[in-house]
Amino acid sequence: MALRNHPTPLKIGSAIRHFALTSDPHYPTILAREFNLLVPEDAMKCGTICAQQNTYDFTAADTIAHFAQQHQQALRGHTLCWHLSFAPWMKKLTTLELEQTLQQFITTIVSRYRGQCYAWDVVNEALTDDGHLRRSLWSRIEAFIPKCFRWAHQADPDAQLIYLDYRLHKPGRQRAIHKLASELRAEGIPIHGIGLQLHHEASRAIAISKLILPNLSQSFQRLGLSAPLR
Repeated sequence: MALRNHPTPLKIGSAIRHFALTSDPHYPTILAREFNLLVPEDAMKCGTICAQQNTYDFTAADTIAHFAQQHQQALRGHTLCWHLSFAPWMKKLTTLELEQTLQQFITTIVSRYRGQCYAWDVVNEALTDDGHLRRSLWSRIEAFIPKCFRWAHQADPDAQLIYLDYRLHKPGRQRAIHKLASELRAEGIPIHGIGLQLHHEASRAIAISKLILPNLSQSFQRLGLSAPLR
């Protein structure tokens, strides 16, 4: 039985690289047969789409979106704002120009895949290990986190909007992200979930999942948020 046909309410997903769809004959076959959810690895990131100033290149993203549609797979957009994804030309922009650029990017890409991307990782890894806001190009924009969520919601009011981060089994990061989520909810920001990354070897990931993640998920659920694993 293919993984996607297993009787479970969970989506069985995979990251996807667009170039592998044509470079490896086995890759698209396995993706289509086994998975019912796809997450583009890089194709929808700002640094990829906006590599050239005043130009949007949706070639890779459209290829993945078409593949998902063709094989009746859910598509999750990843990721709208990440400290490691921007084009070099953006460093020369004023703060106002940078904010306008980010807003236009988010509005354009979320609108383009409205109705197909059921969810978006809106902001990714914005906090440091000690729980402070990470200094980055995007942090030059005042209140950039709530702004990103508002812009995405305006572009697709039906999409689930997620804050995504890693090492949430660490108490300090748990508290910081819980605080961030609480503040966003209190301000009426349209955030619907916290994405939990698990970058671990299998044995450690299983231990963390059993001992820590249930309580962590419950703490976010009490805020009215989902807590999907990535």
